[in-house]
Amino acid sequence: QALEHMHVHRLIHHTVCTEHVFVGGTGHIMLSGMSSVEHRDAYEMQTDAVIRGIPQFMSPEMLRRLPHNGKVDFWALGCLMFELLTGWGPFHDPDVGEIVRRSTMGIFYFPPDVSANARATIKSLLEIEVSSRTGSVGTLREQTFFHGVHWDALQSTSAPSVFV
Repeated sequence: QALEHMHVHRLIHHTVCTEHVFVGGTGHIMLSGMSSVEHRDAYEMQTDAVIRGIPQFMSPEMLRRLPHNGKVDFWALGCLMFELLTGWGPFHDPDVGEIVRRSTMGIFYFPPDVSANARATIKSLLEIEVSSRTGSVGTLREQTFFHGVHWDALQSTSAPSVFV
């Protein structure tokens, strides 16, 4: 929901990653790292003069320095979800060049214990073709992986936290 809020207010985060996600005082997930936020239309394709982020979470279009939009945040969310479910990133490698190659080619493999619903959701976020990538919270919420989530309660932080 943080991404939805940012995109509605014409903001692109650019650096959604494990280092910028934390558990707040109420036990709910929070997003930090606002120093890389860019104010612009999240739905318009534009090229950045500045590279933001770390390669493990950067979308192929950012790595190639091509025009991009707010869907870069959804790519990073897919990387984050993969890492939270498996313990490593989808393009994990000790060589940054190999990470870039795998990311720009969309080469990643799921461990066998990742559910089919999680796989489908992550694949929709890690779609190389920007026009085919899930790029709205509404579309993401419709994924089977998220069925049963009470989004309004989460937004108001009235949903019970499992962390506190």
